[in-house]
Amino acid sequence: RSSLPDDLHPSMIIAVANIARFRELRKGEEYSFGDDAGGPAKPDAVLANLLRDGPALGMHVWIWADSAGTLTRWISRQALRDIELRILMQMSASDSNQLIDSNTANRLDRYVVLVHDDVEGKAIKLRPYALGQTLEKLSR
Repeated sequence: RSSLPDDLHPSMIIAVANIARFRELRKGEEYSFGDDAGGPAKPDAVLANLLRDGPALGMHVWIWADSAGTLTRWISRQALRDIELRILMQMSASDSNQLIDSNTANRLDRYVVLVHDDVEGKAIKLRPYALGQTLEKLSR
């Protein structure tokens, strides 16, 4: 896609459900002295490139992690900054501060999520519903 910027490409969403299951995506040593020039790109480097350059090319990555600790073990700080939209559920104040520079997710009620837009610096609280409940409310 980057080599053919004038071509029309459909949008694509890459979903990584439970990133902890994908050991190949775990970030490599940042201070590695090995020389990988000429070899194929490692999966963790491909993921970091997708997070950084993918949205401009119509390739979006959806990542689900069971905890902030898991996310920081798998994704580098720079790659984490490249994730613009984050959805958080109730968590500790330190995890919330680590992910969105605010402890707002610590004060969430049960079944309430926080959608944080890093670009605009805004966070919206919402209570997601099951499809049946949503359709039932709309039909009233």
